[in-house]
Amino acid sequence: MEKKKKLLDLVRDKIRFKHYSYSTERTYIHWIKQYIFFHNKKHPVEMGKEEIEAFLTFLATKKKVSPTTQNQAFNAILFLYKEVLGTDMSEWNVQALRAQERKHIRIIKDLDFGFDKLYIWDSKSLKDRTVPLPLKLKEELQVQVARVQETHRKD
Repeated sequence: MEKKKKLLDLVRDKIRFKHYSYSTERTYIHWIKQYIFFHNKKHPVEMGKEEIEAFLTFLATKKKVSPTTQNQAFNAILFLYKEVLGTDMSEWNVQALRAQERKHIRIIKDLDFGFDKLYIWDSKSLKDRTVPLPLKLKEELQVQVARVQETHRKD
């Protein structure tokens, strides 16, 4: 008698069949587990649109995850339903509260002429970075900053 495979083993098999990276496998398994635990270990076959929306909204409001993290969780759940369980989700139209993006408005202080540095906020992986200020642009940027300061002074 053949033993029936567990859900997460089926997910792993499908991910490997599609040649996804090991990192994607780990991430998808993590989010699928979180989704199931969030709903008190209820099997995904017994859940649907409302449960997905509740989980994604929880991530945005209570866990305060970034939009990319929320999308990653949603893609893992989407993979589970479409690829592993064979569920047609086209009519579900999942509408969860979206996580808020960090916003940073560029200002004059992002340039440090004394140390020849340029500050970059919310770059890849939402990290703040400093890079060398290109010396070829330094003089032009100083002129631009002076113009903006003069405009602000007049206003």
